[in-house]
Amino acid sequence: MLGLGMVLFAAFGGHLLNILASAAPLGLVAVALSLSMRAGTPNLAVGSVSALSGVLIASVVVVLGMPLVVGVLLVMLLAALSGLVMGAFTVLLEAPAWAVTLAAAVVCDALSLGFTQARTILLPEAPSISSVVGFAVFAVVSVAGGCCGRGASSGSGWARGGSALSSGRLDPVCLPLWVGS
Repeated sequence: MLGLGMVLFAAFGGHLLNILASAAPLGLVAVALSLSMRAGTPNLAVGSVSALSGVLIASVVVVLGMPLVVGVLLVMLLAALSGLVMGAFTVLLEAPAWAVTLAAAVVCDALSLGFTQARTILLPEAPSISSVVGFAVFAVVSVAGGCCGRGASSGSGWARGGSALSSGRLDPVCLPLWVGS
């Protein structure tokens, strides 16, 4: 209630777009963490992978001189690859997901410090995506994630180790959005 009051108060002051701009990236990270929690495998590396992604995008754009779109696509591919590697360690070594993702978080933090040498990398120009579009992406991803994970916390099926498909609780509309459990 307090948050809603703050947003409404700020909207009258003309700062609503600033609030949306800062809420969108944080919201996407929160959605990623909540989806892993709903699957019953907490991913402790979400924040560190997000931070490393920002460092890598800035490095690709500033150091290598590539366009921002190429940097974002390249880093999205690398982030997906890191998730695949963490999943392989968890499944093949039968290691607890929290331990694998905690180790990945430490590695990502070390890589972030190594790439930046503990300094800020400034982009030559700010991305031209509007605050409203960024927040809309967050809202769509959040609703899609909620649609795909309905009922996962009821104590049966994939929350206890089964697959989302075998439990029959994966909404068929969201099937293309499901990448694995």
